[in-house]
Amino acid sequence: TKGVKINGGDFDASQLEIRCLEAVKSTVSEYRRLGQGRQFVCFAAGVEHAKSLCTEFNERGVPTAIITAETPEQERREIFKKVAELKLRGIVNINTCGIGFNLPAISCIIHARPTKSRTLYIQMVGRGQRLVAGVLEFLEVDGHVDLAILELVQELAQLDGVVEQGAGVPAEVRLHAVGD
Repeated sequence: TKGVKINGGDFDASQLEIRCLEAVKSTVSEYRRLGQGRQFVCFAAGVEHAKSLCTEFNERGVPTAIITAETPEQERREIFKKVAELKLRGIVNINTCGIGFNLPAISCIIHARPTKSRTLYIQMVGRGQRLVAGVLEFLEVDGHVDLAILELVQELAQLDGVVEQGAGVPAEVRLHAVGD
């Protein structure tokens, strides 16, 4: 996120997407290294970034679909069903798998879209709080992981009863940073 301007309290969307496009290959490499084949939701910075991520995942043997604001509701339901049936490993999205998104099979969050917004971050992190297994993986690809983020993840994992968590809080939370 070095050199990306701040606009309205968060990173400038167009500059952020350009910056994130530079990290597509490393994002997929880190998922393959750390994600242990877990089903994931990946938050992208924009449509081109999402398309690039989805293409890279698929080319590297990780069956993935993309959901954008233009994805019809029926197609979204089909994608969710394929993830639940283990026919897809992941979903790349642009602000479409936040509030109201609930897919218990997801146990890995790929945060490929840095944000300065605590609210947006909580929404993204919360997509992995409905666990089936006991471990939650967070991949931070903006090189901006600090104690405040780790504390937030741990705090969210302990909000039993406050945040809908399905199978309960994870037994373990792992936070990995992909360098800047």
